[in-house]
Amino acid sequence: MEESRYKSLAACSQFESELEAYLEGEVRPFITSHGHECSSCGAMLADLQSIRVAARDLPRGTVLQASHVAGAHAGVG
Repeated sequence: MEESRYKSLAACSQFESELEAYLEGEVRPFITSHGHECSSCGAMLADLQSIRVAARDLPRGTVLQASHVAGAHAGVG
């Protein structure tokens, strides 16, 4: 059991260390495979991908105020 937990933590750590490169467009197969295996990392990846899609839909030059970002993070629209 302890070995399994260690492997899980190591995989999540690897996920975190590769995530930025993946989001910048590098091919990182581990990110998608671990995202399917780990519910926490998968949820984070899904959230980040939906943020990317939403950001792509913003008009160019749109500046978000900190209050809007904080409200969106808290689930307040």
